[in-house]
Amino acid sequence: MTGSKRTDKLSQEQIKNISEQVGENPFEAIQQMFKEVPLVNIDTKDVNIEIPALTSEDIDKYVEYLNLRVEKAGTIIDER
Repeated sequence: MTGSKRTDKLSQEQIKNISEQVGENPFEAIQQMFKEVPLVNIDTKDVNIEIPALTSEDIDKYVEYLNLRVEKAGTIIDER
């Protein structure tokens, strides 16, 4: 058996060096590769978002709106 096509042209020393660089976990080598080559450049910045506070007046208006919807739905049901 002569070896795989990938390693036919590599010396035993080169294969050993590659194995040592990869270590026991080949995913670490992939992780290192991604650290060295930025695929996406993402910049972050703080953004202030103003969120209006709900007042008791807003809540009262919404409660009244819901009550009117209930009354209207009841009227529609009674008509059918």
